[in-house]
Amino acid sequence: IGKHYVKEYGIDGWRLDVSDEISHDFWKRFRREIKAINPDVMLIGENWQDATPYLRGDEFDGIMNYSFTRYVNDYLAFHQLDSLAFKEKLETLRLRYSAPVTHTNWNLLDSHDTYRFFTQLRKNKERALIGAAIQMFYEGIPCVYYGDELPLEGGYDPDCRRCMDFSLARKSNPFFAKYRDLIRLRAKSGVLKFGELSLRTQDGMLVMERAYRGQVLALFVNLSEADKPLPPGKVVLSNLVNGETLKHEGFAIIANRKKTKE
Repeated sequence: IGKHYVKEYGIDGWRLDVSDEISHDFWKRFRREIKAINPDVMLIGENWQDATPYLRGDEFDGIMNYSFTRYVNDYLAFHQLDSLAFKEKLETLRLRYSAPVTHTNWNLLDSHDTYRFFTQLRKNKERALIGAAIQMFYEGIPCVYYGDELPLEGGYDPDCRRCMDFSLARKSNPFFAKYRDLIRLRAKSGVLKFGELSLRTQDGMLVMERAYRGQVLALFVNLSEADKPLPPGKVVLSNLVNGETLKHEGFAIIANRKKTKE
């Protein structure tokens, strides 16, 4: 079956359901057979926990990154992590897998098997946009579950599989427009696709920075109770910015040039 769809229909890859419940021997053969037809076919496993044994180069290219999902929810929805603790969780996650695997993992905020991210946030649209911004900035492949861009509500499966509300998928919907802008920035920016990622906290804010060929994009997230002054640079995308101030539950993406060494 795997070979049939690659040979006959030229599919780009397989997302392999409950892949950690099938033997390593099977997946090693599956990879050999599929990659012999087209080495560029992507193989993504649905592994919810540490998937290191499957990601040694002879089985999957990457996984659905549910650890990323948990950390973002703990940070934005459940208030279990402050900016420093969240930054440290992401750093640990980056160290778990090799760089090629990290760049191939699917980073998702929710899925057909979880509560909707917007529902977990208690319908907080500002935090939902922050989650999307983090998703677009992090290393790997952003995986947007249909309706996140509206945003769509939903409890646990099957409530998370509600019908798409296309009446909200309009430019007149400010949330939808901002989400599209975030996706467009990720899709068109070489900095966000190829840039080196660095994480830090600054004045209580989370800072995610990507640098590539002398260009820098930095995401600032303010979950502190106090307004924070924006650093210098051009504001590319933001919410809750008042003049040169980033308000509580605000994010700002700032473009700058990287200083080169003499």
